[in-house]
Amino acid sequence: MSKITMLTQFFPPETNAAANRIGVMADVLAREHEITVIALKPSYPTPGLFSALSLTKIDAGRSYSIKRTLHFKPHNESLIKRGISEHRMAIRLAAAAFSEPADAIIVSSPSMFLAPVGWMLARLKGARFMWDVRDVTWKYPKEFQENWMLIDSKRVIHQMKLKLRV
Repeated sequence: MSKITMLTQFFPPETNAAANRIGVMADVLAREHEITVIALKPSYPTPGLFSALSLTKIDAGRSYSIKRTLHFKPHNESLIKRGISEHRMAIRLAAAAFSEPADAIIVSSPSMFLAPVGWMLARLKGARFMWDVRDVTWKYPKEFQENWMLIDSKRVIHQMKLKLRV
């Protein structure tokens, strides 16, 4: 029976798509492997939504171990601040997983910063590394989106002008 440690930003009782997918993946893998999930405390879209829940009781209902770290609110208006926050979150999740024995480390996105940190953790442990790549979209702050839209709009307009000339 392999020992698998899973690192994830989202996990049930959160109900977003990322939490649901990794929750089901852990449930299925636990049928044949020893699973430890390292996850954040439920935080999306805000930690207050989960304050009345008893995580201890919810997590105890699963057939594997779940370690929860901090609450995390990633959506900041600054690209730099969000990137720094996500790096810190990834490092904290990996630090919580460091003492767990593992034959394999599975990292689940959408946080792309978990992948390099999880890969380094797997290398340190001599474990296999797997990255469940999903939802890698950073609908980042308004300044980035507005600038991208401006660049994209200019390109589209330029392409339309070229087509009209031909």
